[in-house]
Amino acid sequence: MLLGSRRKVRLRHRIKEILVKKGYTRKNIVIMEDIEDDEKYLDEQFGSILDKYSPTLFFAFFHEGVNMDGVIFELGWICGKYNPKEISKRLRIVSDLDYNWKNRTRYIQSLFHTGQLIPIEKMDAASLSKCIQHNVINLLDTYHSKIRV
Repeated sequence: MLLGSRRKVRLRHRIKEILVKKGYTRKNIVIMEDIEDDEKYLDEQFGSILDKYSPTLFFAFFHEGVNMDGVIFELGWICGKYNPKEISKRLRIVSDLDYNWKNRTRYIQSLFHTGQLIPIEKMDAASLSKCIQHNVINLLDTYHSKIRV
């Protein structure tokens, strides 16, 4: 699931298209803004998306100079749904290299210890899709190694 500011939704769409061209299934790459849902409230909509699609990985994109309240809400919801061990397996926080984390709340800062922080110099679709591919491959390797043991 690709989480980010509504103002940067086009970037997430470009990432999705690159991943689809590389062989990922379109329906397995979830962008909340693309999901039609009958729920009235944002929390109900986000909850039903998590229940319906059961994302394996969450990529939360933090951009400097953009309001990140929506992503912070989504991360809070994820923290309420999953335990810390699950979050550490599923959450990747991707940020501008120079993102000012001091302006974020303590619980967002604490996610660096639970999830994985990936600072990236260039927040473009090509770089981000490579980052996602790398994380998906590593996750699959981890699961396969657990199966072999």
